[in-house]
Amino acid sequence: MKHVLVIAGSDPSGGAGVQADLTTLKDFGVQALFAITALTAQNEQKVLQIHPTPVDVLTQQLSAACEGKEIGACKIGMVAERANVRALVWFLGFKKFPHVVIDPILHSSSGAPLLEKKAFSFFRNQLLPLATVVTPNLPEASNFVGSRIYNEAT
Repeated sequence: MKHVLVIAGSDPSGGAGVQADLTTLKDFGVQALFAITALTAQNEQKVLQIHPTPVDVLTQQLSAACEGKEIGACKIGMVAERANVRALVWFLGFKKFPHVVIDPILHSSSGAPLLEKKAFSFFRNQLLPLATVVTPNLPEASNFVGSRIYNEAT
C-alpha cells in the first residue's frame, strides 16, 4: 500500500494542519504518515502560540515515518521556521518522492503569520522549486511573485 507523508503543523481546532489533511486523505482511502512541524494553540478566531518542532525532532519524525513504507506522495503545509525549511530541503533532496505537493501556509485564516519572516526567501527559493505542485491561495501567490494578484485571471 502506498502512503502519503504529510509534513505540517498541528491545529487543535481541527480546521487545518495535519488534522484536516488526515480527514481528507481518509475520505479518499489513503493511508497518511505524519511529521509535525509545529504545535499551535489556535482556533478559528486567533492564534495564541506557535511552538516550532526542534529540527532534530522533525528529522527523526521524518525518518521514522518513512522507514519501510512505500510513499507515493509528500504533502507539505505549515513549516513555521527557517531551520525546518532547511531540513525539508535536505530531506527532499535525499528522499526522491514521485510527487511533492506544497501548500505554502504563510498566515492563519485569522491573519497571524505562520512562517517566520526570515524563512520566507529561503522557502520561496529553495523549497518551492522541489514541488511537483504548489497550491497557494491568492494572498500567498501575491507574496511569492511580489505583486498583488486580484483573482485567478490576473
